Amino acid sequence: MTFEKITHHGQSLFWLFIHVLMTFIIPIKQFILPLPKNNKHKPNHNVLYLTFVGIAYDGRVRKSVDALLAKGYRVELIKPIDMQHDKVVSWHPNLTITLLGRSGSFAYFPYIYDWQIMHYIKKSTASKIYCRDLFTGIMGVLCARLSDKESIVDFFEWYSEAKEYNYRKRCTLPKPSWKKKLFRFYERYICTYATRLITNNTSFAKGIAQGVAPESAFTFIKNVPDSVDIKTDDSFKLKNFIPETFHHKKILYYVGQLSFDRKLDTIIIGMQWLPDYVLIIQGSGFVEMEHHFKETIRQSGAADRVFFLPPVPDRDIINYAHTADIGVFVCDSNDNKMFHALPNKLFEYIYAGVPQVSSDGFEIRQFIENTDVGLIFDAYDPVSFAQRVNDISEPQTYQHIKSHVLKARANLIAEPGFQQI
Repeated sequence: MTFEKITHHGQSLFWLFIHVLMTFIIPIKQFILPLPKNNKHKPNHNVLYLTFVGIAYDGRVRKSVDALLAKGYRVELIKPIDMQHDKVVSWHPNLTITLLGRSGSFAYFPYIYDWQIMHYIKKSTASKIYCRDLFTGIMGVLCARLSDKESIVDFFEWYSEAKEYNYRKRCTLPKPSWKKKLFRFYERYICTYATRLITNNTSFAKGIAQGVAPESAFTFIKNVPDSVDIKTDDSFKLKNFIPETFHHKKILYYVGQLSFDRKLDTIIIGMQWLPDYVLIIQGSGFVEMEHHFKETIRQSGAADRVFFLPPVPDRDIINYAHTADIGVFVCDSNDNKMFHALPNKLFEYIYAGVPQVSSDGFEIRQFIENTDVGLIFDAYDPVSFAQRVNDISEPQTYQHIKSHVLKARANLIAEPGFQQI
C-alpha cells in the first residue's frame, strides 16, 4: 500500500472516530441528565425550530413555521446570529425568533455541532424539536433523545451524495470518502432515532434512509407556494430591469442560487443562439461568482442580453416570474443529490403560469413528463438548451404547454402541502 493510500485511510478513520466520539460520548458528558424514569416533560404545544438558512429567502422555512402556527403551536425559531441580511421579525403572536449560533457552525470543525444551541435545546421546555436539515438534525435528534423530547427532521437535501466546491481547484468535486461516510452515518443516525421524517420526494427518502427506515416512514411535502401568493401585480415587471431597447424581446428567467453546481454557464453560453431573448438571472451568490460569470458572458457573445438581479424574498418570486415568457432551471446532473432533487422552482414557475425548460434529472423528468409543463435539456450542452427554448417558443407548442401549466397549477393548489406537518 502506498504512502498516499495509508495517509488517506488514516485520515478517514481519524475523522470518523472524532465524530462518533462527539456524537455518543462528549454530549453525554456535557448533558448530565437523571434517568428518564421520572423525567418526562409535561405535554405542551411548544416547538423549537432550528434552521441554518435565511428565512426571508427560503420559503420552506416560513411555510413549515406557518403550518405549525396554524395548528396552535407556540414556535421559537432559532436562526443564525450572523445572518445580518436576513432581517426577519416575528410575523405571528405565537412566534418568537431567537438569534443563536452561527451559519458556519457546520462549515468548520467540528462541522455539525454548536454547543451553545445544544445546551439551549436541553434547557428548553418545548416538547418538539423541528430540524430544518441534516446539520440541525443531528443536534436536534441527539438532544431530543437526551432530554426526552420529540424530534422532527425535514430533509431537503441528500448531503452524502452532494458535490462540494473545491476552492483550491476552483470547481465542484465529489466529497472525499471520509466526509461522504460521515454524512451517510449521520443521515442513518437521524433516520433511526428521529420521531418523524419529512422530505420532498421518494428518491431522497430511499437514498437517505437506505437500509435503515422504509419509504413509508417519511411524509412527502412538495415546496409548493401558498395559493395566496399567486398574484398578477403589475408593479412587478422584469422588463423594468432591462434597457428599453430590449423590451420587444422575450424573457428567459432563472431564479435560484448562483453557484458552480447550477451549471449557469450552459444557459449563458446558449444565449448566442437565442437572439430573440434576454436572460435574467436572479439570486444570491453573484459577488462570489462575479469574475467567473463575467468571463463566461464575454465568451458567449451575448453580454448585452444577460442581466443579474439580487435575490428577492420568496413571496415575490411568483410576482416577477409571471412577467417572464419562459422559466429556466439548471443544475449539475452529475451531482447525485441534484440529479434526484425536485426543486421548488418548478412549482413557482407553474404558479406563475409560465412554461419552463429544465435540465435533466430523475425526479424532474418524471414530474415534467407527467404534467407536460415544459421541456428537458442537457445541463452540459448549451446547444441543447437553445434548441429546447426554440422548440417551446413555437406558438402552437407554447400554447399547448401553457394550458397544461394552468391545469397543473389548479392541481397543486388542491394539495394539502405543509398542512400535513
